[in-house]
Amino acid sequence: MRVEPRSNPAKTKGLGPPTLEVADTRVALSRPLSQGAQAAVPLASAYLPPERTGAPTPLLVRNLEALLAKAGRLDPERDAPRLRTLLRAIDKQLGLMGHPGASELHPSRPPVAPKFTGDLQDPPGTLAGLKFLAHVLTHSPSAPEKVLGLLQLHPHPAQVLAHAAKLYPGITPEDRPRVAQALKDDLQIGGLGRAIEDQLGQLGLSARETEQFFAVFAEVREGFRIGAELGDDLQRVNWLHTRVEVLHTLEIAQSLGLSKKEAKAALYGSLFSDAFKDQSRYSLLWHNRPGAELIAPAVLGRHLDLNDPEAQALLAWTMRVAHEHQVTPPLFMAGPMRAALLEVVQALPEEKRAERMAAVEGIVQKITTPMAAPQHDGELQFSALEKQLLAQVGLPGWAVPHEAPWRLSSIAAIVGDVAQYVSWEGIIKIAVDLRDPGSPMPFMRDPVLCVTWLHDVAPDAAQTLAGRGQSGAIESSMEFSFSQGMSVVKEPKALAAMDEAKASAQGQLRQDVLPEIERRLREMLGVDPGAKTPPIPYWNQPIAEPGALSEAERGMVDRVKRVAAEVMAEIGGVPLDPFKLDGGKS
Repeated sequence: MRVEPRSNPAKTKGLGPPTLEVADTRVALSRPLSQGAQAAVPLASAYLPPERTGAPTPLLVRNLEALLAKAGRLDPERDAPRLRTLLRAIDKQLGLMGHPGASELHPSRPPVAPKFTGDLQDPPGTLAGLKFLAHVLTHSPSAPEKVLGLLQLHPHPAQVLAHAAKLYPGITPEDRPRVAQALKDDLQIGGLGRAIEDQLGQLGLSARETEQFFAVFAEVREGFRIGAELGDDLQRVNWLHTRVEVLHTLEIAQSLGLSKKEAKAALYGSLFSDAFKDQSRYSLLWHNRPGAELIAPAVLGRHLDLNDPEAQALLAWTMRVAHEHQVTPPLFMAGPMRAALLEVVQALPEEKRAERMAAVEGIVQKITTPMAAPQHDGELQFSALEKQLLAQVGLPGWAVPHEAPWRLSSIAAIVGDVAQYVSWEGIIKIAVDLRDPGSPMPFMRDPVLCVTWLHDVAPDAAQTLAGRGQSGAIESSMEFSFSQGMSVVKEPKALAAMDEAKASAQGQLRQDVLPEIERRLREMLGVDPGAKTPPIPYWNQPIAEPGALSEAERGMVDRVKRVAAEVMAEIGGVPLDPFKLDGGKS
């Protein structure tokens, strides 16, 4: 689907007559709150995508903002009944507004409200989420029904919006110095900030453009920090990945000879591609979509002048880059996709399963080989039944790089993401934080931390694992994920750069990292100099039954992983707990 830029609605005038007359709008808004549900119907009729009506979206967003302003003046306790009525009116308005896009995925579903306001148990959170949505619709180049249709596919759209508003509320003038300084202090570790500044200068960004980028970078970091503060440790993990992905994306942009416009789209796309992600399998499959459709326009709308056609195009390209980033690593993504779809199919009566199982395999095959599968305008082509199954796990489709003006921007962001698998930030994330022999997800289990080390110290054990098709957690990052990630890339310069990066990381792993882990483990266990290292589960002795660890094995696995993370962080200049830098904020 081609994304057409749209100017800032707050400043748009004279774009043609709206579908809903202004007088009718005033009447609808002035009706008593007891008539809120009825008031929503004429308002909802105006919420049609611009290409269907020729009507400007600005008036429609202002209608929503007017209703939200009314709701915001009510006391959640004293005016609870009136507030619920008004929120239901908003809910129905949004439901009808978003339904056309979703109806293609659910042809048998009647146009009912999708509960954007949830169960109304948290009016402040609900209102914050809806205000966030109005802000997104104001700045997004996507048609409103596309944004709302995406939210409709999630089982709890109100929670999505409330959480997005909590992570990305905007930086207040009072907080701006703290947030900027926190990013600066963070990027000083490992010399990352200076390296990023040098790359930005080589790409020709002006002082103003560089300042804008670091302001956006700081706001995204603050979103990760807030998420970590709320108890989701994946936010810390993903921030470590994101901070270095920016540098990798810039380096690849230079290798591929991207223009400044292309490089900026790659840069911002990489920032937002993982900016709204949690630990659930649902989020693993879905996160790039809200990153593109919700977080990118919300944050960039605060930092760019979207009256400027160049800024509009940058936002549109950024969103496409964030969408297309999810294409890789294909075989890795196909695993959780199959698991999610099988849950849907297995819940059906037996007579309906066979046809849907064939559709599941069709989806998985396309995601496994995305660049060979049929696609149109950057979206894989699925059958009607495949689309319905995807919708049941919250997905409107699967985006892929294609021949488009922003194609090289997408490739740069994809390669910048894949580079994590051979960088210490990414290896820590994959091998230590995500993979574990006791993981509840079988595809995330490994019997040993590093089979390269095992091959040197216990070759028979390594050979046994190879015969079973098993490897190590570090190899899962540096070999499997890396090779899978690069499988969608055909640009020779990008391939050569990544081969060089992998060879460098492998050399450092053998020469510095693994010997230092061994030394520290021996010291921790009190092994005498010259004595043979005793069997250490998950280090020089594979876990016999991943998924069923004994208490002793669990304790030793945790010690091995902790030492490995510390060594890799020290050698690679990685802040394992970056949010401790935030003066009083954690």
